[in-house]
Amino acid sequence: MDNIEISDDDLKNHLIKLYLEEKFNKKTDEDSKKIVEKQMEKLRQITPMLFFQFLAERGVSGKCVSCGSEKLSVPQAFSLEGIKAPAIENGKINDDLLRSPPYVQYVSFDDVDQPRGILNSYYQMNCLNCGHLTLYRASVVLKWFARQESKEAEGNE
Repeated sequence: MDNIEISDDDLKNHLIKLYLEEKFNKKTDEDSKKIVEKQMEKLRQITPMLFFQFLAERGVSGKCVSCGSEKLSVPQAFSLEGIKAPAIENGKINDDLLRSPPYVQYVSFDDVDQPRGILNSYYQMNCLNCGHLTLYRASVVLKWFARQESKEAEGNE
């Protein structure tokens, strides 16, 4: 086995390089996490009512493109809000305080913990008659929503 001699300067430079790479990777991970969290907040702003308003304004038919049925559905979700104690009303637990308002459930075909995955999300609509599934790019819906908010803000000034 050959002995390889490494100078003190080479070792020092190598250790500095490793340290800086680790700091950079940690910063990148933190930035990625912030991007993902911000995008998830935006995605969760789209309620079923807003989604149907978007579809109507775009001229999307209220019928399934596959079978013609008008029985269309949009999957909904909600998130749990912190650690609030549920209210007890008339002897029943009111867990509405724990849940966020319902939003249109989004899907992604990439890793949703990474910016690329969450930024390429879709909202879905499905036919309750034949099961046909239609996907709408979330980015298009979110751009529309941002314009709606902008118009609303201008109207309030």
